[in-house]
Amino acid sequence: MKCDVGSEADILALFKQADAFGKLGALVNNAGVVDATARVDEMSAARLARMMNINIVGSILCARAHELKIPVVPIPGPNAVVTLLSASGLPTDRFSFLGFLPKKEGEREELWRRVEKMGLVFSFFESPERVYGACESVRKFFPKAKFVIGRELTKAHESILCFESSGEWPEFPARGEFVIAVDPRHETVLEGNEGLEKKIAQRLASERDWAKMVAKECGVAVSEVYNALQKSKQIDK
Repeated sequence: MKCDVGSEADILALFKQADAFGKLGALVNNAGVVDATARVDEMSAARLARMMNINIVGSILCARAHELKIPVVPIPGPNAVVTLLSASGLPTDRFSFLGFLPKKEGEREELWRRVEKMGLVFSFFESPERVYGACESVRKFFPKAKFVIGRELTKAHESILCFESSGEWPEFPARGEFVIAVDPRHETVLEGNEGLEKKIAQRLASERDWAKMVAKECGVAVSEVYNALQKSKQIDK
């Protein structure tokens, strides 16, 4: 099935079509294009916008589809951490793995201070009897964090739970194998990102409306941007 990953409408339609084939087994968010014919500072506004829409905005829109509670089931990976992160919807181009957490709260707080400086999504293992306490320790230090908890991944009783520090915590059986992923800066990334929202709004607009917005930003004629876009689409074919 074809899909323009820069279009939120296309992405949602794709997931809906996929329902006809049964349960979604995996989501691999790796669409990307590279224009090797020109340097970035030499590209036309239309070609640059197309590359950014596919490579950056597309990834964000797919993650947003995940936020809409579209079920994503990971396939077995090399380890539980990678398996969970692949289905988490978190920004995992870089992440930190902490292993098992220290038992003493003071040692944990010292660990959280180091993690805060890194500013990365982090993941750790925890035993069933300590998983609630570990998450509570994270919540105290990172009140705006987002949690993704994987239990019994790739097994018959697999479950993946997503929730935020400030929200209602779900109930889950305190048994089995647990791996936890946390985005400590979740709300910070989403708040006040007017540039990102503007880019998404541009991509969801019609081609002519998009051309008007780009023309205004670049100080060129609308027809110039629109014609460049049509030419770019012909080249890509």
